[in-house]
This record gives sequence, structure tokens and C-alpha cells, in this order.
Amino acid sequence: MVRYLGWDDIAAVVTMVFGVVVWGCFIGEANWALGKHVSAITPDMLHHYSRWQFAHGMLMVWALHGMKIAFAIFLLRLSNGKIFRRTLFVVMFFMTVYTTVSWLTILLGCAPISANWNGRNGKCIPLNAFKGLGITYSILGMLTDATLALIPVPVISSMQLNLRTKVCLLLAFGMGLATVACGAVKTYHLYYYFEDPDRLYYNSYFVWGALELYVGIIAACLVSLKPLIASFLDKAKSTIVTSAAIA
Repeated sequence: MVRYLGWDDIAAVVTMVFGVVVWGCFIGEANWALGKHVSAITPDMLHHYSRWQFAHGMLMVWALHGMKIAFAIFLLRLSNGKIFRRTLFVVMFFMTVYTTVSWLTILLGCAPISANWNGRNGKCIPLNAFKGLGITYSILGMLTDATLALIPVPVISSMQLNLRTKVCLLLAFGMGLATVACGAVKTYHLYYYFEDPDRLYYNSYFVWGALELYVGIIAACLVSLKPLIASFLDKAKSTIVTSAAIA
């Protein structure tokens, strides 16, 4: 699983690039309005912030999608079972469809597109409708994350694996469930995000969205880090044995 570059590795690298760019958007947002009280934000600051936020949203949906695809492609390596593989392909197709719809919603949410940041001479989707679509996308994301984390459990339990490999896989699946938890907290904050008149000062929604992405990237990369984890386990075992001998 770790001796050659696979499509899951390529997907993970692409996702990491997206993740770095998303972090750059955070920096741009913070430079203009993020973390500031609404009373301290001028129209010009809000204009520039909204540009960064628009780019942030456009990139984030594909970054999250890439993270899930990387994990799903890795799971395809685990088994040649028809039902298992067909299920994964269905999940990947479903993820691609709802991600595309979400991206188009962000792109075409305002007409013209420039109304996303200048707010003039344009029409946008009502905030309540946008909020509902965002919550729906988040819930679908949590469901697919949970599916990808749990669907391989029967396959793993039937495989003859050494302890190190099992630990790596368990950590990866555990991080997958941690991604679900981050998504749940993100969805909670999204529910109240549009109701807060001073939402840019304490923007937990985007913070938890970023955590969901980066935790997912770690989960997708854990198996490739098997040699590093194995080395850590060896050192931990050696330390325990040495401590026991001294005692």
C-alpha cells in the first residue's frame, strides 16, 4: 500500500494544494475584515473581504471533495469484492454530484457574479435559502464521511494483517470519524452564522470547516505514513520495555 504512488496519493497531494490556497484565503480575509467587529469594518474593507470569501467558498467545496475522493480511492485498494467496490463508486459519484451542485450554487448564487462582493445592481439567493443549501451540503458531507470511515470495517476484520498495519488503518478510520465530528460542529455554527450581526468577529463556521478539511487530509495520508507510525510504535515499545526493566 505504501510502496508506489497511487491515484489516492495524487488526489491527496492535489487536495493539500487546495488546502494551502484555502489557508491563503483565510489570511486575505483576516487582512481585511475577519476577526474585526462590524463597527470597525468600512465598506471598502468589506468589499475586499467578500472577494476573498467568495474564492474561499469556491475552493473549499472542491478541497473537501478531493479529500473524500483520496480516501475512497485508497479504500479501493483494500478489496476486489464487487459489492464493496461498487458501493465505493456509487459514493464517489454521489459526492461528485452534490459537490458540483454546491459549487454551482456558490458561483451562480448572485447575478452578476460580481454582486457577491460589491452588492450593487445584482440579485442574490436569499440568505435563508443559501443557509438551507449550506446545511444540506454539510449533512451530506458528514454522511459520506461516516460511510467511508465505516464501510471498510467488515473487510478489515476479515483480513490477516500485522499489528502495525491494523493500527494505521484504525487511526485513519478514527480520523475519518473525527472529520464527521468537525463537520457536525461546523454545521451547528453554520445554523447560527447568518443570524449573528457581528459574525465576522467570531467566525467559528469557517474555522471548523477548515478543521474538517485538514483532519480529513491527515486521515487520507495516514496509511502512507505507515513507516513513520511503525517507527513511533517501535520507540514507544522500547521505552516501555526499558522503563519496566529499570523498575
